[in-house]
Amino acid sequence: MIFKELLDKYQFEEIVPEIRTVCAHNDISGFKMAFDCLRALTPKLSEGSVDITIAGDESDPYVRVMGLSEDHWENGLSKPIKLNRLIDINLPEKMLLAHCLWEITYYGFTQRAVKEKFYGYRNRWEENNQFDKMLHELIIRHYRKNVKCKNLKFTKEGEPGFCAKNKEELNKYLFSPRKTNRRKRKAEKRYRERREYLKRMSRRTEMIKRLSRDGSSFSFKDLEFIMTINIGQEENYESFPNASSSRASYLEDLILNYADLSDLVVKKITDIVILAESSKDTPVSSDEEEILSNIFSQLYPSARIHYGFAVNEEAGSEILLSINFIDR
Repeated sequence: MIFKELLDKYQFEEIVPEIRTVCAHNDISGFKMAFDCLRALTPKLSEGSVDITIAGDESDPYVRVMGLSEDHWENGLSKPIKLNRLIDINLPEKMLLAHCLWEITYYGFTQRAVKEKFYGYRNRWEENNQFDKMLHELIIRHYRKNVKCKNLKFTKEGEPGFCAKNKEELNKYLFSPRKTNRRKRKAEKRYRERREYLKRMSRRTEMIKRLSRDGSSFSFKDLEFIMTINIGQEENYESFPNASSSRASYLEDLILNYADLSDLVVKKITDIVILAESSKDTPVSSDEEEILSNIFSQLYPSARIHYGFAVNEEAGSEILLSINFIDR
């Protein structure tokens, strides 16, 4: 039996208890998206197999799945399932499927997320905004002050680092106790706080730029308040509707029935920024917009809803939903 055949045997609702057992988490919306995406894909012939075995010792055994997370999803669907050492515990098929879903979603719950993880590398020393520039200057000053000139080296991107001539010199730098007085400790504390502040402001700037990019109904000024918020958290969803549901209805069901928004880091939600992305040929309709905005106005009636839309040809016929929960 190949993975695709096992996947087609069950509806997602039939394996919800097994999914919750495997992931030990109430929010299973990501597994729902992955399941529906995989059901819609056509398997592509590939080498290898899905190897499922019992690992660990007798006192603490666990199920290990290999052969899915390091390959494209279409390739994984065509791989035969090989069971090793499972006869002793008689693992049901539903539990096997839950473990396979856990493994294939190791790098993300959608193909876009996995692709970004593997191919969306960003040089951490790029200067995309003023806060990146200030952060890099701060780090370089700190290195110049704390590393001997002969050991201070820069990468071709300009990132500073410690360069040791031998292992002894490296160990001395890493593990030797440094004599610090109260003034130096306070200076180090200020440096860490400043560094974290600049990192935070850089992330917020990049988020606003992404939400207000070309093709978006948001402008940078519309979302400038994000720079001064207390805390925020982003959640992303993608529609994979079937014949019995529309794009917006699918997302509504996904968020209300499978997501666990009570587990958000943001406990006091004052604002919700929603960006719905779709292709130019299949824009978000007014009915879909009403469904999407109503989801959160019902869940958080006191929160201010900032709704926007953007053209993204990579969305194809689906809707990509980016939701930022904010506490001002």
